[in-house]
Order: sequence, then structure tokens, then C-alpha cells
Amino acid sequence: MMKKLIKILFIHLMAVSIIYIAFTAVVGITGVDKYVRNIVNLEGAYGYLQPRLKNAKNTKSDIIVLGSSHAYEGIDPKLLKETKHSVYNLGSSGQNPLVSYHILKEYAPILQPKYLILEVYWSTYCSEGVTEACVDVISNDQLNSNYFSMALSSLKPKVINTFFSQWFRQIANIPERPQQDIFNQINHERGFTELKGVADKASLMNLGTARPKVNANKLRYIEKMVEYCKMNGIKPILIRTPVTKAYFNTLITYDEVTNPILTICNKYNVDFIDYNRDSTLKLTNENFADKNHLNMSGVKIFNNQLSNDLIDSHFFN
Repeated sequence: MMKKLIKILFIHLMAVSIIYIAFTAVVGITGVDKYVRNIVNLEGAYGYLQPRLKNAKNTKSDIIVLGSSHAYEGIDPKLLKETKHSVYNLGSSGQNPLVSYHILKEYAPILQPKYLILEVYWSTYCSEGVTEACVDVISNDQLNSNYFSMALSSLKPKVINTFFSQWFRQIANIPERPQQDIFNQINHERGFTELKGVADKASLMNLGTARPKVNANKLRYIEKMVEYCKMNGIKPILIRTPVTKAYFNTLITYDEVTNPILTICNKYNVDFIDYNRDSTLKLTNENFADKNHLNMSGVKIFNNQLSNDLIDSHFFN
């Protein structure tokens, strides 16, 4: 009786597996993902990740930048020329530490960096969400075991489904969807994307308070990145890009979400620069595109400060 039950369960499992594989393959190859709730294709979407990753495969860089939109819209490699080191920005929309870790593993052997600038915007390691950032990378890069591990680690069905759907697209050599033109972004060289616009003053006056809480699993991947760097001869520094004072003042638990970063930095003897607490950085609302992203005028001011800080702190020694 037991053997018969096991056999039936095995047959059902095989049938479900075959149906799942066939379904994700059909969705991927035919490109009907927009009609399927649990599969998302972000090829060529917001953030210009598609061309930025392609270009990264054909270059070398002394410094790589990782992090969310605060990284790829806030750090312009051209503006760090005073450091006399080449820079490539590998940030992406909503990029959380899980995604940053796997991008680091993917691109460090290619770019062969000596240094890592890791932007640690608190939301990336406080919220539960990982789907957007994982799907963005899965949709716009060549898939392999590294990204499969990322998809499984996300524990999100939509991410895993998208991985298989995109994998079948790549196996079938389906042409990539072209990069869209994004109305408020300009794609620049070496991974930087300029965000256009100026923060709306009225919206900055009506921000509610926020109490972000640290996600221990995401925090663990920040530590794993530091360990990876230490093991591979890469010197890391953690930074936090500035946000508007109006937004900063709404964060009631700012110390609580910052202290774990300080603990990691102290443990591994790594520097951390928080530009929301840097009184020498003179920014106004005119230097922001919204409550928490710099526009180009702000990027120039901030990058000048960042460049000077990296040099003055003897980070490159």
C-alpha cells in the first residue's frame, strides 16, 4: 500500500514538474509574460540596466559601485576622476544586499576591481521586498548558476518563475527586447544614469513619519559582501548618499537602522561615511529630483565631496 502511494505521489510530482517547465518555457519563448501575474520580464526597462551590464562585460575598473538607485543615479564615474581611479557603477533599481552580493560575485572577476563603494540606503536592508531588484537583473543579464542561487535565495515564486522563463528565452535565442527610452533618465557612460527634475516643495512638506526596521537576512548579505572583498583583495567602503532634510527628519528609527552598519564596519575595520550627517555637504531641495534622489546639480556637489573624502581619508593607500 505504501509503495503504491509513493508511486502515485512520484507520478504526480513528475507531472506537475513537466507542466511547470512547459508553462514557463512557453511564457518565456512566446513573450506573453504581461498576461501572467507571477512572471515578469523587465528587459530594457527603467534604469538602463540592460546596456549598463553589457558594457561592463567589456571593461576593467579600479572601483565598482553597488547599491540601489541612490548609487547608480548618485555616483557618476566621470566626476570621481580626481581619485585617479577608473569607476564603473553596477547599481540597479531597488538593489538590495542579496542582489548586490550576486552582482559582485558575477562582475568582480570581469572588472577586476581593487575597491568597492557599497551604497547602503536603509530601505534596501530594512524592507522585505527583493522581487523588483532580482527580476531586473534576471531579465537583463546572461543567466547562470550564480543567478539561479540568487533566485532560490529570494524565496519568491515570482523571481524563481521569472528565472526559468528568461532561461528558456535565452536557450531559444529569443532576441532581447530593446532598451526603452526613459522620460526622466539619461544614460551616461560607465553605468551612471542621470535623474532629471527638481523635488516638489509641496510634497516635501507633507511627508509622514517612518519607522524602518532592519531585516536580519538582508543585513547578513552586507556582511557577506565585505567578507568576499576581504577574501579577494578588494578594499570596501560603505557610504550612504544624502536625502533631503525633510525626508531625513521623518525617520524616527534612523539610529536603529544605522547602528548595525557601524557594527559590521567595526568588525571588519571598514570605513562608513553617512552623508546625511555630514555638515560640510551643502545641499538644498533644488539639488534633488525627489525626496531622496539627487538630480545632476546635486550629484556634482556630492561627488566632489565623495572624491575629496576618499582621497583625504587615504582610502586608496
